[in-house]
Amino acid sequence: MDVIDGLDDALANNHRLHAVRADLARRAGKTRLARTAYHAALELCTNEVEQRYLTHRLATLDPPNP
Repeated sequence: MDVIDGLDDALANNHRLHAVRADLARRAGKTRLARTAYHAALELCTNEVEQRYLTHRLATLDPPNP
C-alpha cells in the first residue's frame, strides 16, 4: 500500500490508482478503505465496462460495520 500511496500526487485523477488501492484493501480485509477507493475510482472512470466492473466489485464487499 505504501507504493500506491506514494503515487497519489502523480495519479490522483486516474481511476486506475483508486481501483488498485480498492483491490489491495479488499484483499487485506480493509473493507471501509476498499469501499472508499471504489467510490473514488467510479467518480473518475468514464469507461462503461470498467464502471460495471467497479460497481460489481463494490457490491461484493461485505456490508459496512455500524
